[in-house]
Amino acid sequence: SLDGDRILVDAEQPGLMLLRIRFSPHFVVFEGGCVTSSEDGWTVLDAARPGLIEIESSLDPDLDLTPQCE
Repeated sequence: SLDGDRILVDAEQPGLMLLRIRFSPHFVVFEGGCVTSSEDGWTVLDAARPGLIEIESSLDPDLDLTPQCE
């Protein structure tokens, strides 16, 4: 679900999920996974575990927004 500056994903299992939301380098996952961009510019969530995973969009200059998935 989309809620302002965050996206909530209910992951059924660990693994990759393509989200039909345009990727932003300002997306941050603090726990439960990581995000990166697909070749087409969509957001790819790599869920480390099942359950709710929150993706936030932040312009906080103190956050390390380097690519999260290796």
